[in-house]
Amino acid sequence: MFSMRFLDKTFTTIDALSSLSPESSWSSSGDNYEDVEWMDKDREIPSKKDVEEEVEKLQKEWDAQKYKLQRKAEYPEFSEYVDGVVKGDQNQIAMYISECKLVKEKYPKPS
Repeated sequence: MFSMRFLDKTFTTIDALSSLSPESSWSSSGDNYEDVEWMDKDREIPSKKDVEEEVEKLQKEWDAQKYKLQRKAEYPEFSEYVDGVVKGDQNQIAMYISECKLVKEKYPKPS
């Protein structure tokens, strides 16, 4: 499993630049647009506005999908369901389904 802290990702200027200009060479001494030094002067350089919009887009996309990872981290092991089916144990199957529903309620799909 992974740490749930991993799910609290916050996108930065660096993430946006990597997304917008994956082939470009640049360096940065911080996380501000002004901290970026472009090595590829012949490539089109994204504007500060483009970078800010990309940060927002990446964050929205991540946040919209985060619930899937949260659920996956807390769902019961599927082997518990299969074991219940193999044994014909309806209580075990019902418990598995109940636990899955609780996780879904805890981490609802965003609207």
